[in-house]
Amino acid sequence: MAEQMSIDEIRGLLAQVAINTVETSRLMGVTHTEISALAAEVRSLAANTGAAPGAAPPVLALQSAVQTVRKSSETTVQLSLSDDQYTVAELNNALPAPTDGITYIRLMAETSPAETEAKVEALLDFHRKRGLKLRAAARTLPDGAWVNPNPENVDEYRLPAPPLRSLTHSELNKREQSAVFALASRQWDKRWSYTYNLDEFEAIVSSTFKKEILKHPSYECYVRMSNAFHYLVLHNRVACWNSITDADLDDTSGLFIPYRPRGSTRHADTEQIQVTAAIYRRYYNADKPSVHASLDDPTHGLGNIENVTTVLGSIRKVHGQTIAEMVRDKRRPVQAIFRDRGSIRSDDHGDGKVYHAVNVAFKRHQVMSKVEWDVYCEDIGELLLAFSHQHGSTQLTCWKELRNLSKTRCDNYAWELLQIIRRSLPESDTTKILVLQALFDDMLNKFDAPRHRLSHLIQGMLDVNARIL
Repeated sequence: MAEQMSIDEIRGLLAQVAINTVETSRLMGVTHTEISALAAEVRSLAANTGAAPGAAPPVLALQSAVQTVRKSSETTVQLSLSDDQYTVAELNNALPAPTDGITYIRLMAETSPAETEAKVEALLDFHRKRGLKLRAAARTLPDGAWVNPNPENVDEYRLPAPPLRSLTHSELNKREQSAVFALASRQWDKRWSYTYNLDEFEAIVSSTFKKEILKHPSYECYVRMSNAFHYLVLHNRVACWNSITDADLDDTSGLFIPYRPRGSTRHADTEQIQVTAAIYRRYYNADKPSVHASLDDPTHGLGNIENVTTVLGSIRKVHGQTIAEMVRDKRRPVQAIFRDRGSIRSDDHGDGKVYHAVNVAFKRHQVMSKVEWDVYCEDIGELLLAFSHQHGSTQLTCWKELRNLSKTRCDNYAWELLQIIRRSLPESDTTKILVLQALFDDMLNKFDAPRHRLSHLIQGMLDVNARIL
């Protein structure tokens, strides 16, 4: 119930306020006229000026109903007050509003002590009942889940959260013991194609997400299920590097960015330089869709693919026609299966006593968080490096570059290793066909129909074809 004060108590309080007001006015420069006006207003209130003859003295409510409820010591009330996600039944904002909904209760008047007390009791009763529902619903909230107070906003989401029990490099190595044992006798075979060797490597790795790690150059590409993002970000960064002049270098700024000289595409050529704040912001905004709309918006033009002065034309010049067409056709925002839009209660699910996901397409156990991505990239990258090492024979021509690649400079260590191998061991369709023809001729020459089965010959040709092509 709201507290009340008598006239004598008010007068005593006003006397103290007057003393404090005078002292404060000296410090703040309040004029004598302003103080006199305030005093007259207070005297009028204390004397009940303007009231009907015989009217009761004024009653001053020191706090509102909401303030009273917020001071409640009941745990269920505090639990309800701390939660902003109301179900339709709890709001009950239809007209005429039912008397048990929070919308109606909030509109209740507080013009007298009785009305204030009635509103306090209504609020307490509502929050007690709602708090009990929230307590029951909390038991159904999955680990790491969050409550979305605004489920109507489709753009409000979070990327997959890190697991409660962090995934470590050593733990992942234990899971890949079979791959470690297999690497003692298996390696990248220079005689066979890139695709065949990659399939052989995938066969010895047991990780659930191995295909995704080897396919996407960064976590941002993974959650978009498209590599277009990577090449657009790289284009923005190259544009930043190429624009740097001597005036943009600042040895005292303490702001470092990775830098590659004009025309360089290898990680080995990357160095750290100190730059001005403007260049620093430009570099680290290169992957922000809020700054570069073309990263996510497929309707945002990238220019003519045949014109080298446009974004697409520049990408085509450096990375080829296939990559440029992929960037043009495969741009997309973060996909639904990676959008954690939280959980809500609704009247249709257990009368508001059960939490359910807003985005049913999101399944946390089926996707990686950024933390898991980093650990998987490093671990699978180390396995790929070991697979590329030649046992007792001449190393791959790119072995030194593979070994010197820094993990800390890569968004995806495993993917960057594959790009080095692909670039250093180019494949020619003409060469493939000539090698395949020579192997087929050798097999046919050694085939003896009376002694060999035809099915073995066919299977042998299929196996060789898979290794070469």
